[in-house]
Amino acid sequence: MASIPYPEARADALQKLKALFHSQDWTTVQKSEGVTLKTYSGSSSASVPIIRGDATYGPAECSLEDVFSVASFGELRKHWDSRTEGGQALKIFNSTAYVFQTLQYGFWPIVSGRDIVGMSDAAQEGDHHYLYQFSVPELNQQYPPAKDKVRANLAISGWILRPSSAVPGGLDITYIVDIDIGGSIPTAVVKQVSTQTPLLIARVVAYLKSHGAPPFLWPNNAKQPAAYAAIESQKIDQASGHYVVELSFGGTVESTADAIASLSIDTKVIYPHGVSLKWTAPPGDEIAIRSDVAEKRIHFVPKNAGALDPTKIYRLEVTKKSSGAVSFDM
Repeated sequence: MASIPYPEARADALQKLKALFHSQDWTTVQKSEGVTLKTYSGSSSASVPIIRGDATYGPAECSLEDVFSVASFGELRKHWDSRTEGGQALKIFNSTAYVFQTLQYGFWPIVSGRDIVGMSDAAQEGDHHYLYQFSVPELNQQYPPAKDKVRANLAISGWILRPSSAVPGGLDITYIVDIDIGGSIPTAVVKQVSTQTPLLIARVVAYLKSHGAPPFLWPNNAKQPAAYAAIESQKIDQASGHYVVELSFGGTVESTADAIASLSIDTKVIYPHGVSLKWTAPPGDEIAIRSDVAEKRIHFVPKNAGALDPTKIYRLEVTKKSSGAVSFDM
């Protein structure tokens, strides 16, 4: 796995998100679909206001893991964000750290579509989980705008997920966006964007209820701090739930008793009868898989202690079962 680039930019973006989250300079605009919409009253030079949504959900509605998996899976964004035309991960480092390009619809015929190239990353501090994206000047130079699109500059957008302070077992979700979409934008369009964007919180939760959470790779840093799993590529078919991921593993294994990482499997909605698994390992493989239906996890377990070869590529294919009791079958 290549080292994650732009460490200073990533740190600055996270601090910017946290500063906006904790700021008192927010004005409530309205409440819609259970989401409180706010605009930032502090200084900003962007073409649209800095906007924020806040919402609380009960434990039966969604979980932190589910929201995190959907919000970080860029390929699925067009299914829950009507403004998104498409996009792709240009380079993946792990489940949440990747270089992305997103294409957004315009407002024909007066406003052209936009595209954004940037970096995605995540962080955890205590019980607060941050998932955030931001533009990087070097990436804007490396990847030109898509045809007929205007390049937007994303100062910061981010999700802040934490246990609810009001609902036992619930989840508080905040979504903040600071973006300069460039060019001259009619006031009516600015207003529409400002009111629609915070409602993406409700759209993600609605997506979870109807389509479920995609598989998501969770590291086991607590027990395997010197080893890692890296996603080389991943793809999911929303209709069938068919999921394919290619992985590499590196670093140093301290114990063969503990998984390096685990893949979450949603047995509530997307895989109600479980899954069939096809594991393809390279010659001289160093990793085995172990399924755990109770934990709803596929664990990636090292065969031996010591250094791992990061050039070896492993492939896992996940197919939805159509009937029977929940099971994870090889």
